[in-house]
Amino acid sequence: MSSGGASKLVRSVAFDPKILQFIVCPLSKQALRYCQESQELFSDSIGVAFPIKEGIPCLSPMAGRVVGAVEPEAQAPPK
Repeated sequence: MSSGGASKLVRSVAFDPKILQFIVCPLSKQALRYCQESQELFSDSIGVAFPIKEGIPCLSPMAGRVVGAVEPEAQAPPK
């Protein structure tokens, strides 16, 4: 009997953005935006980001984190 066979089955699963047409933010009930770089779904209407773990969105309200808004002064170069 060989050991370690189960560890070879573990693989990374990518998030499928097509799912976005079926899910909404659990708090605002508005559309979510996918960020591939951070692997998060953003609710722009309330400024909350939800993580994606192993290709599965974690949409529990407790899993969300508040995303700070960028101040208009921070966007413009200093004069």
